[in-house]
Amino acid sequence: MSCTSRYLRCLDRCVVNSWECTVAPGRALSFHREGFGVTDKYIRTLNTGDIVLFRFSEQATRPGTFAVSACPWGHVGLIYVEPKSGERYVIDSTGYRHYDFCVRCLDFGVTPSDEWRASSGPQMFKFVDFYEAHAKQGGHVSKTPARGNRPGRPWRVERVAVRRLLKPLDTHQKTALTEEIARLRDTPYEESKEELFNAAVDICDCLGMCRNDGTDPNSLKSLFCAELASHLLMCAGVLDKYPQGPPASEYYLSDFASESGSNVSAPCGCCIFSWMWKHSLGSNAGVNKYYGREEVLAWPRGTS
Repeated sequence: MSCTSRYLRCLDRCVVNSWECTVAPGRALSFHREGFGVTDKYIRTLNTGDIVLFRFSEQATRPGTFAVSACPWGHVGLIYVEPKSGERYVIDSTGYRHYDFCVRCLDFGVTPSDEWRASSGPQMFKFVDFYEAHAKQGGHVSKTPARGNRPGRPWRVERVAVRRLLKPLDTHQKTALTEEIARLRDTPYEESKEELFNAAVDICDCLGMCRNDGTDPNSLKSLFCAELASHLLMCAGVLDKYPQGPPASEYYLSDFASESGSNVSAPCGCCIFSWMWKHSLGSNAGVNKYYGREEVLAWPRGTS
């Protein structure tokens, strides 16, 4: 590992540890005290459109992920309730299929093909299967893809939190969200590193620097996790569409957290134009308007 990577890892740990010491204790749910079981009663209280935030171990995250976003989350998905069974699924977008129990979005009860398993982009999995797999296997349920002679490395989920919609989606909103999931479910994972960088770094957006164009017709041809989640919420009428709000490609992990620190975008917070034009430092204000704070789940702890 290079010196730069080690430095970024150190910054990542500072961000995560600061959050764990200050925010997490007040958000953690005691399932014994509340009478909830993570795999049963609690999961069945979640509704379509609720946000699920994840933090993966270092083996599955790039150095600087938490430092740049100034929040302890590395991945985001949305809850989707299957209308017939009432099962709670998580829908997200990934660079590879993280778990054996992932399936193609909206293909309920259908075994995915080998071709789909080898692809990337939107996927879904039962929340209860996800939790039980971690509980049984000490947290290690996936490996990074093998590259050349380097084998894949096992990793685990270290933290999971849920943010509930303050007002559940109505039938019209659920229909709009479902139709857009069906339209985008075979879209590959984000192919543009520039788009990912621009989403994470919001400095000088009003000058056209480090900014994704909300009118770009190619933006939705590949999707990273925060882009998929924000776009679906826009289609459901929860978040404002561009130009009333930032485009989906400008949302990043910190925009889904109820708190995030000052990252490299901080200088734009002193610029009135960045607020007036809704380009910088403010996406999460829109999310916070419609969602409660994180409920940090009691998560199985494995060894790294």
